Amino acid sequence: MVVHRRDQRFASPNEKRCIIREDLGFYNAVVVGAIYEFQHDAPDLKSKHTLGNLLRDCVARHPLLNAIVQDANTEKPYFEPAQKIDIENHIIVLDYPEQSVSANWDEMDAIEWALPAIHDRQFPPSTPPWRIEVLPLPDQSDTPPNKSFIAFSFSHGLGDGKTGIVFHQNLLSALQQGSSSSTQQSDDLFSLPPPFDTPQRLPISWSYLLGPLICHLFPPFLTRLLGLSPSSASPDAGTWTGSPIFYPPSTLTTKVKNFEIDSETMNRVLRLCRQNNAKFTGLLNHLLARSMGKCLLDSKYNRSSESTVTNLVAQTALNLRPAAGEKDDTMGLFATTASEKYFVPSSSASPAYENQRLWASAKSTTQALSLAAASLRDQPLGLLRYVSNMRSWMQNKIGQARVESFEVSNLGAFVVGSGLEKEKRGVEITKMVFSQPANVTGPPVNFSVVAVRGGACIVTVSWQGGGFGLEKGDGEGEREEDFVARICEDVEISLKELS
Repeated sequence: MVVHRRDQRFASPNEKRCIIREDLGFYNAVVVGAIYEFQHDAPDLKSKHTLGNLLRDCVARHPLLNAIVQDANTEKPYFEPAQKIDIENHIIVLDYPEQSVSANWDEMDAIEWALPAIHDRQFPPSTPPWRIEVLPLPDQSDTPPNKSFIAFSFSHGLGDGKTGIVFHQNLLSALQQGSSSSTQQSDDLFSLPPPFDTPQRLPISWSYLLGPLICHLFPPFLTRLLGLSPSSASPDAGTWTGSPIFYPPSTLTTKVKNFEIDSETMNRVLRLCRQNNAKFTGLLNHLLARSMGKCLLDSKYNRSSESTVTNLVAQTALNLRPAAGEKDDTMGLFATTASEKYFVPSSSASPAYENQRLWASAKSTTQALSLAAASLRDQPLGLLRYVSNMRSWMQNKIGQARVESFEVSNLGAFVVGSGLEKEKRGVEITKMVFSQPANVTGPPVNFSVVAVRGGACIVTVSWQGGGFGLEKGDGEGEREEDFVARICEDVEISLKELS
């Protein structure tokens, strides 16, 4: 048991949004996982006691891992540190299904099987909303290396995807040292950190606050005179946004598929990105939009004769830690988003022209995303404080059209290695996995990206079953999976062709 002093603070607007969204059942656990490879003397990861000792220092270092969410069913949820934490209650060791199902799985098959249940497993009340789930990976032998997948699942109210990266940095360090640090921590470390999205840190100008309303109410010539214009990323009649927002409490499940970009392809693509003044996120956004556009022009997936898909709106998650002067190893909720519209070409062009246009577009998107993440002023995140009733606001979305087509969230590359040779380190992370749960009020599909520096990049696709708006019937689930598989395959092929 770990004992802390008590200290409370109210949730910030963005924390409140995440907490209430989960209380409504619209969103469950975020997952950042890693494949740990042990060269020798692997600890018994099936032992909760062993894992608990390894986690103790990580929990002590990060006050948010001690935080309990109280009054989640109200408009004023708040955090308070737990009086006691039994770390072993935050650990689950997973068992495989029957041998007939899992006999031919590789490590990514096993992870893909495990993720939906990890996402949708709810956190018990009155405990800090996080846990780790351990999955020994298949094809194990009696000789090293041995591998295990360790998933850190947590409430989005505690932190963003980078929070999961920080967790694994701490756990890897504890494993390499052989045990948790015994250093005594001061009581100050158990004081909850202040919220990020405050009016002082995220100022909103009047033009940014009132601009969308004025553009909606007044004629175009007047809004131009005022120097205002509607967002170029707003959906229109030709935007594909999947099904209207819906919530089936008894059948809500997260669907997951992942694909891997091997290290050789990834390294070549990153070199090309640097040569073309683009970042991988900017490139991936366009490849995904192009692939989705191809699929949606196929009558197999879009059978409606009343609507033609002409564009897609992508939402991209951005990390505001640098703009806020926060260290990259700070746990918390520092993410915002930016949106961009991508037009679906009605006909194909020559490969040379397509390639030239792709890199020009990737560069433009990279610049736009960099600009959006560089300032704390007029961030969409700051508008949440003007929502008078967060619960009603989210509940009223049911039945409405979604406003984006897909989301991309890229955590970047996990840096491994401490200067020691691989054999001397004893354990290292060989692959990372980032995945999001079904998002009832969000885009119909999420693409969550993370890599190990110099290694493979894993893209995890997650969605709410039925959220694509495909024709209802017995084969709807299969068509959704086929739709996602085709997008993944097309992006993989495009990346290999580029490299």
